Amino acid sequence: MNIMKILYYKSIIILSFILVFSGCDDLLKDESVTDISADFVYGTPAGLKTGVIGLYSLERKIYNPGPHTADIWMATRATNDLAVCRDGTIWNFASFRRVEPASWGGPKIAFMWRSWYKIVDRANTLIDAAEKMEGIDEEERIQILAESKVARAHAYFYLYRWFTNIFINTVPTTPENAFTLDFKVATEEEVYALLESDLDYGIENLAWESRHGQYNQGNARHIRAKVAMFKGDWDEAAIQAEKIINEGPYELLSDLPAIFEGTSDAGNHKEAIYTRQFRRDTPGGGIIHWAANHFFPAYDNTPGMKRDINIGGKNWSRIFPNDYLFSLYRKDNPNGKESDKRWDAFYTHKFYYNDPTDLPDGVQLGDEVKLYNQYGTESEQKLFYGRIHPATIKYQDKDRGIEDLKSSKNLMIYRFAETYLIAAEAYMRKGDDAKALTYLNVIRQRAGIPDLTVINQNKILEERGRELALEGHRWFTLKRMGIWYDRMKNFASDPNYWHNWTKDNVKPHHINWPIPDSELQLMPGFPQNPGY
Repeated sequence: MNIMKILYYKSIIILSFILVFSGCDDLLKDESVTDISADFVYGTPAGLKTGVIGLYSLERKIYNPGPHTADIWMATRATNDLAVCRDGTIWNFASFRRVEPASWGGPKIAFMWRSWYKIVDRANTLIDAAEKMEGIDEEERIQILAESKVARAHAYFYLYRWFTNIFINTVPTTPENAFTLDFKVATEEEVYALLESDLDYGIENLAWESRHGQYNQGNARHIRAKVAMFKGDWDEAAIQAEKIINEGPYELLSDLPAIFEGTSDAGNHKEAIYTRQFRRDTPGGGIIHWAANHFFPAYDNTPGMKRDINIGGKNWSRIFPNDYLFSLYRKDNPNGKESDKRWDAFYTHKFYYNDPTDLPDGVQLGDEVKLYNQYGTESEQKLFYGRIHPATIKYQDKDRGIEDLKSSKNLMIYRFAETYLIAAEAYMRKGDDAKALTYLNVIRQRAGIPDLTVINQNKILEERGRELALEGHRWFTLKRMGIWYDRMKNFASDPNYWHNWTKDNVKPHHINWPIPDSELQLMPGFPQNPGY
């Protein structure tokens, strides 16, 4: 049984390898797809370069909607103390109703496990081939090794934060060693040793600037800082953050709406440290995602409103900022929430009648829609949350078709604003409140709100919420701070929402995802995470 499954997965990896590289049109336009073989990719310098591009393609595939993914990558956006998840497949994760290994969510979680480990295995093979290849230009070798090692570290960092119990392997998987791999739970020391070694190699050997969406010194340092934060190494986190701030090519954009401009080119600017590129004309690109339709309400179901791409296009109304998040914009701001530039730059708060053919009685074009009561009956709440709930514009894509659910908008993974917040927290943990406030207040000054004079963990957490909400960091931040369960119990969803299954169903063990049953069958003796 296990042997057959291992052989099956090996054949899938080989097939996916060919499919990934057949998508790199701009680099392989003169190569027949049938000519792309393992010998070419792992046996020539040009092939190794193609292999590195394949790593980025594999990262993008995690975001591609399909029956086995259920857009599970959005779980970090939907499941935290700043969000309310209304409906859809992602709601099964946000409500913790179907996350057990044998449940509907099991295969989706398995998809994430396999996807990141596929990147690890591909990176291992590229690293091994680059180290052994003769006749390759040394600069090319180092570039290939550096990008592959950062990709491997990044994959392992995601796996570690999601599952905690993971296994570490740094050699290529081959038919000869597939049955002898040691599937044991890596110790914390082993995990951090590999992450730090790989990222330090990237930092030492990569340039600060590169093509958008490519690993470089800047994002390697940023990931290294985040690894240090997770480890509790505040000195290292401060060092890496200040290197980026003082020596890197990044800037905080003064035009806040431009950070997430609603076009496919979003994120290709000076504040972006790492973006995932989805345009077809990028190496390994051409993969779409569904983020644009998850974070906006289906406003066009409201009488007197019609679909408009400038409002949000076609939407499924899945994930929204919650009341607690919006309350943060009033806190520590005597001038009111509207004075915080992020209030309007990052969110749409109101909707206005735009369809003259279907106007309700007593309203005119351009009037604000006030049909539904957020705090009313269950039916009224369903209409409010489904049709006119305030929404983040961070995933809005104005380049997609008016009837199109798909988006090729780039996704922001890391940006310079977080670097300042990392520096602030690191110095606060080190006991240097003055320096911590200096970095934190840079972010507040850009937002147009008064400086803080006191700093602590909660102040850090609140400012991270105002700046980085719904960008995918929150689950991991709460986990490393040791407050994930308490925050989920006290702040997730909305207190008056007609269902509060997130708060009702969450258990302490949900802080880790379960190891997929299908993977445990392939790893004799590997333990399931506690609680599952």
